[in-house]
Amino acid sequence: METRTMESSIASAAGKLLRDHFGKGPGSLFVTVEKPFITIYLKNFLAPMENVLLEQNNALKVQETRDLLMSKIKPDLQVLLSAETNHSVGTIRYDWNLEKRTGILFAELQTNPNEFETDQLDYKAKKEIHEEIERFTKKAQKSPRNIKSFKLNDRTIISKREDILVCIENELINTGFEEQLSCRNGNWRST
Repeated sequence: METRTMESSIASAAGKLLRDHFGKGPGSLFVTVEKPFITIYLKNFLAPMENVLLEQNNALKVQETRDLLMSKIKPDLQVLLSAETNHSVGTIRYDWNLEKRTGILFAELQTNPNEFETDQLDYKAKKEIHEEIERFTKKAQKSPRNIKSFKLNDRTIISKREDILVCIENELINTGFEEQLSCRNGNWRST
């Protein structure tokens, strides 16, 4: 299937899936398929009930509710993405910017690592981007042990930072406070 047709089909099906579970779908969806990654960017995505909770300074409740809904949606999203791409779906992650009413869903397909395009791995300004990632990570947490990045399109670069949590964050996760840590630091959620 042609990539544009696949992206359009995923956008339509994902929009319906979100609408069915959240009671309201996003105003718009932008899908990028660049194997082995799929990103689904959501704009204008906030249900009326969530808006009320945010007005009452209950962002944590919105995050918790969305986490519950995403854990319910994950199997359907995996089936949808697998059917469209003819690949098994590995990790699905998501994050929300409630203030801007946006979100992103991120899926990694289980594919052969040799399927990466050379320009995904070796793109212009990669060194400068890695330096900037290291600079802001070090400022907020600590220097990452390793940084990998992949260019999906002109507006999307995915980066993976390894070993960035400080001791207190690891201890919070180990004692069951992962949700609070995720919400405060804007870390990705994985279902």
